Amino acid sequence: MTLPDGQDGSETSAERPEVTSAPAPENTPSGAEGARIEDAGTTPAVDPEAAEAPMTGKRDQEKVTDAEPKPPSAEAPAAAATGEGARPPSAEGEKPKPAAKAARPAKEPEPKTAPKVAPPAGSVNEILAAAIGDVKIEAYLVPDLKGTSVAVEVGRDDVSAVLTACRDDARLDLKYLRCLSGVDWQEEGLEVVYHLSSFTKPHKLTVKTRITYADASVPSVAAVYPAAEWHEREARDMFGIDFPGHPDLRPLLLPEDMTDHFPLRKDNPLQEIEEWQGENLVEGAGDDE
Repeated sequence: MTLPDGQDGSETSAERPEVTSAPAPENTPSGAEGARIEDAGTTPAVDPEAAEAPMTGKRDQEKVTDAEPKPPSAEAPAAAATGEGARPPSAEGEKPKPAAKAARPAKEPEPKTAPKVAPPAGSVNEILAAAIGDVKIEAYLVPDLKGTSVAVEVGRDDVSAVLTACRDDARLDLKYLRCLSGVDWQEEGLEVVYHLSSFTKPHKLTVKTRITYADASVPSVAAVYPAAEWHEREARDMFGIDFPGHPDLRPLLLPEDMTDHFPLRKDNPLQEIEEWQGENLVEGAGDDE
């Protein structure tokens, strides 16, 4: 038999007094008489004022900051004007994108040879002419880092004799081969250039010889100037010039099986593209810095 609440002698929930734990007295002694006894089976009451107290931890402060409503952004009207999802105007200081480069303009043909100016009297070419006797030479001035210097053109069969005189004649004393390089003049053929300097005389000399594509061959001068050994190997790789008499004309820069491709010749299929890429690199150098 079920009785209504309160009729069995027990207290109803409305009549039950709220049981809370009494606050601990200040300076409570540590003895048994002053020890605080917790009410068994009861839950401590929560102070409403403590529940509403602000959080003081660093993370709690960040949460409170994130929870605060943010003021409307100045970009909102711009986004509304340009449509939903539109990108706002770039902020001040943002680097603009570089404009597209214009198409490559047509390149005017360059003159193959510059006007040849005869050297002044007493130049090194006159000493060379006296040293080699009947060998035919053509002398003229060429640009140099310090103004101009003297260059002479000789036949390819006379190259070895001319360079030997440059090295051994005491009046010339051109014992230093600074460089040996190739040049492609297209319709006018190829050219091999020897740059000579003296350690004891105040002069230097450039010796040149011309050859054709069909017969691209110049006698080696490695026996005259040992430094020419590597220079001739490089010229062979880059221009396809043969140097008969060279002690070891193996490829220096290219694979040994690459015998039909000469990167620095003007008839190289990639030459025009490489030249254009080089011009673009010079024009755009430093744009992204």
